Amino acid sequence: MNTTIFRKALRDYGWMMLVAAALLFAFVIIFVFAATSINIEQRLDVMQTPWVRRLISSMIGGDIIDNFTRTGMIAFAFAHPAAWAMLLTFILTSTSGLIAGEVDHGSFDLVATLPISRTRLYVTYSVVVALAVAVMCAAIWAGACAGLSLIGDHEAGRSVLAIVAAHLYAACLFVVGLGMAMSGVCNRRLVAAGICFLYIFYSFVLNVLEAFWPAIRSIGFSSFMHYYSPLPVARDAAWQWTNIGVLLAAGLVVWLIGLVRFVNRDLPGA
Repeated sequence: MNTTIFRKALRDYGWMMLVAAALLFAFVIIFVFAATSINIEQRLDVMQTPWVRRLISSMIGGDIIDNFTRTGMIAFAFAHPAAWAMLLTFILTSTSGLIAGEVDHGSFDLVATLPISRTRLYVTYSVVVALAVAVMCAAIWAGACAGLSLIGDHEAGRSVLAIVAAHLYAACLFVVGLGMAMSGVCNRRLVAAGICFLYIFYSFVLNVLEAFWPAIRSIGFSSFMHYYSPLPVARDAAWQWTNIGVLLAAGLVVWLIGLVRFVNRDLPGA
């Protein structure tokens, strides 16, 4: 860790983290109000449609009809496309900009003049992004708790939703590891972000296809979304340590590959 680099990264991306966290917090509150404003019969009628039921099940990792509880319904906010869009946009923007962006703009030579090793630089940037994503995941959980309190709900389990948020954070840490690795490997910011985006897009598409095309399940393990299932976590109120372990281990391996490549390769202008 290096405090100078840490502060620089916070200056560059801290404002984006705060804006994204505030938007996530507000979004989840609105989601809670919207999800609880329609009566149960209407919600069940809509979700009984086969393709809708399968689509929602693919997103939250289980059949919501069979587990229709307040906690399970709110857990959908932790897998909502809007939440994912904000989280992934921040991760890809920050990770691709911290190393590949500096190299791409020809300004990495300024960073290279500092008395700091590439390893410490890579680790410091990774810690900044990981901490920022932790704040954003916490904002989603805080938004859910605030929304439930505002509607006077005492049924949904706040502690259970905290476990869901932790699982979401594990999934995000995998993406952080991938993003930092690509940033350390590539000389162009768009290339680094593009490679990550292609894998993320592949993961989401594969996750949806698994619900409609059983044959595709044989390669489902290759998607990081395969290991993130908020509904079973909310239903069982239990940690899925195997899935968390896979996400963290895979993210660490990719992150280490990026570190080794970054430390040993020649960089333009460095």
